[in-house]
Formats: sequence, C-alpha cells, structure tokens
Amino acid sequence: MSALEDELDAELRRLFGDERLAVRPKTDAPETIVAGARRIRRRRTAMMSASGAVVAVVLVGGSLTFGPFRSQDNAAAMNTSALKTGALPQTVAGSAPPAPTTDSPLPGGESPLPTSVPGSPPSAGRPTTPNAPAKTTPTSGKPAPQFVTTGGLISPAGFGNLKLDAYLEGTPPAGVTLTETPTSTACTGYNFSGDGVPGAGFVAASPATPNTSGGFAMMIVPSGPVHTPEGIGKGSTKDDVKQKYAGAGENESGLYAPASTTSIYQFAVDGANVVQAIRLVKTNSDC
Repeated sequence: MSALEDELDAELRRLFGDERLAVRPKTDAPETIVAGARRIRRRRTAMMSASGAVVAVVLVGGSLTFGPFRSQDNAAAMNTSALKTGALPQTVAGSAPPAPTTDSPLPGGESPLPTSVPGSPPSAGRPTTPNAPAKTTPTSGKPAPQFVTTGGLISPAGFGNLKLDAYLEGTPPAGVTLTETPTSTACTGYNFSGDGVPGAGFVAASPATPNTSGGFAMMIVPSGPVHTPEGIGKGSTKDDVKQKYAGAGENESGLYAPASTTSIYQFAVDGANVVQAIRLVKTNSDC
C-alpha cells in the first residue's frame, strides 16, 4: 500500500469514528418496531383471506368455462380407447372430422369406390361405374297419324249453317242457296252453296209428305276437300282413321266412324286406302 492510500484510509477512519455522525435510536424505538410488525401481520392476514375468496371464484368460473373442454377431452380419451379396440370413432361436437381417404377400408372390409374429377381419365386399376343405358320408349311400329286441316270443317253437327236435321222445306238456312236436283232414292236432293257454308256440295233430305219435296237434312256431301275436328281429311290413310276413331270400320263403300250418337262419317278411299272425300250421314237415314 502506498503512502497516499495510507493517508486516505486514516482520514476515512477518523471521519467514520466521529461521534457527531453517529445515529442514536429513540427511547420508544422497540415499541414502534413491534407496532409496525403487527400492522404488517394484519395486512398479510387480510390479503390472504381476500386471495382465498378470489381463488374460490376463479375455480367456480373455471369449472363452468372449461367443463365442455374437459368433456371433449374425456370424449377424445374414449375415442382413443375405442380406436384401440377397433371401433369407429364418433365425431366430437365442435371438432372437425378427419378427412376421408379413398384407400381406407369401410366397415366389413369393403373399399370405397374411387371418386374422379369430371373430365379426367379414370385411375389405372380402379373400377369405373358404367353409364346407365338410355331408356327407350317402345313404339307400336305405326307412324303417328297426320293432322289434316285442308278445306272446310265438317263436324258432327253439320257443315257451316247447313245442319243435319235442318228442315229444308220453305226457307233455307241463312246464307245457304239450295237448288233441287233429282236423285235415285225417295229422298229429295239439293245442291247447296253460299256464304253460309265453307264450300259447295250436295244434301239429301227425307220426304216431308208423299209426292212433295223438302224434309229434313239426312246426308251432307261436300264437293271439295274437308276435314273433321280430329284432323282426318283428304290424304289420311286407313290406319289414320282407325287410330283416331275407336269405333272405325270398313264396308263396301269404304271406311266409316262414329261422329256422334246420331251420326257417322263415311270416308271414300282409293285403291291405296287413302281418304279422298267425306260425307256426314244420319244413322237413321232412309236416303
């Protein structure tokens, strides 16, 4: 140690040994210390009581808050146990199910069918589901009947204003001009025309009284092309007529079919059984 250090050490010792720098305790220092210690002890006791209450509240709230999570943990534990025994796991509520894999076997040892993206070729070695064959509707082998609309309409009621059962003695139907013409039967024949009918033709009327003309219209024969409400007209075939009319038949004059409960259609056909003309006749006609 150098002389300078010795002088500094001696000066420090003199200063710290000066009685004027000494701190003397008060006469009531012990009582003050004891009172302070008691205050500290009371504060610690109060804090411990409050901490206990807070912990109790936290535990109760935690049981309510984390109860579902414990249930999920229990369920997860059960699922783990089930996996060990070979059972399929149940999906826990709120958790995402595991993504299925196409290579995992189904219950019973069967493998799931592979899925493919539309437009992509099937995977090699994997079966593909064949397309179902298109359903075909069986047909009867006969073409659908044509619907003819050529010419005027001849209906079960008549031809325009010229109706079956119309009384032709005296005043003719509105817009119809009647010209008497001889016939080979007892009925009276008229040629008709005018704006009241779709076209010209011939009508036969039953005799009103012996040796007199007139009577009621029993048969209407249009001279031009006509068609029925069912679409049968000039150019229709025999098959067309039979498909349109359930009660259609054949006789020496051609084809016939019921028009109403009191009238029939008669179809004149050519050698190829194609309709050429139609007439409307009362079923009780004597013409």
